[in-house]
Amino acid sequence: MMLKTKFIKTLGIFIAATVLAGCSNTAGDKNNEEQVTETPGSESSGNIKIPEAGLVINIPEEYQEKGLAVTETSNDGDGNMLVGVAWYYKPVTDKLFAEIEKVSDEDFTEEMQQDYLNKMKIHSKYILDIVLVEEQKYKETKEVTDQMDVIAGWDEAEELGVHNGYMYLAIMQENNTEGMDEKEEAQYKECLDYIDTIKESIEFTEIEGKKESGDKMPSFTAKDLEGNTVTDSIFKEKDLTVVNIWGTFCGPCIGEMPELAEWSKSMPSNVQLIGLVCDIEGENDQEHKDKAAEIMEKAGADFTNIIPGSEFAGLLGGVTGVPTTIFVDKEGNITGKPVVGANVAAYKKFVEDYISGK
Repeated sequence: MMLKTKFIKTLGIFIAATVLAGCSNTAGDKNNEEQVTETPGSESSGNIKIPEAGLVINIPEEYQEKGLAVTETSNDGDGNMLVGVAWYYKPVTDKLFAEIEKVSDEDFTEEMQQDYLNKMKIHSKYILDIVLVEEQKYKETKEVTDQMDVIAGWDEAEELGVHNGYMYLAIMQENNTEGMDEKEEAQYKECLDYIDTIKESIEFTEIEGKKESGDKMPSFTAKDLEGNTVTDSIFKEKDLTVVNIWGTFCGPCIGEMPELAEWSKSMPSNVQLIGLVCDIEGENDQEHKDKAAEIMEKAGADFTNIIPGSEFAGLLGGVTGVPTTIFVDKEGNITGKPVVGANVAAYKKFVEDYISGK
């Protein structure tokens, strides 16, 4: 992906990183600038569907015109799915996007990027985050502490309810209006006041795209981090393959890597562990390949890690957070339920039960 194109996509949600940097230390690590998404769109009906999160958020056309938009899903540093409601002052932000489009890739300097980011920070704000935390993980942590920053990484969060096996949390962001003129500030505050109405209108639906028992892994030909060719025939080599889907931006993914490395060396002979690095954008994405290789080296891990191509779009589209670990039999069938979140003990238990025939 060209630098300018990637930067334009990043602008769509960059405020998640800049705003969060001013929050608590725990929350401040949540988003990574490399977690990019398309510029938010809108639906004329007002009902904006996020099927991968099991959500419908209602923003009337009137408020969409005033700049409220739903961002596409991303993952926070703990591997939880995020859906955001952001505000853009269109008279300014539309011009910024148009200006960037006119600049050639050769002329798009780092100084120019920073200038656009600074302007966008003034004229667009991340207002609301909806975070999906695995229900069991949420319950277990809450039994130990009531501190929300420990439970979900945020100082304050409102429980929207349990659906689809997740606790849905609403987190309001704190923003300032520095640099806005009177008209822009009034429009922002009007949209901010409407957020409570948006929260009350949220509807929950079934999450679409989740992988359940009986689904199959896609047929693929890919490269691993060392440049070796890997195909779906890798599953035929063992009775069971543990597939750990992770990202270089994900703290819990990195945190569990040494334990995974140790486990991979002591697995039963008919079981193997492979990784799928979800944020490497193809074989030419050297930056993320190098990050992944460095993480593996520091962890002492030498198991195969695959660079996902387009064949994995369907699988990754159903992943609600990383790390997510799935289990695949020698025929390529996904068996059992995925484990969302870093939980090596749960991976081991599944393998033990599967091997013993439980």
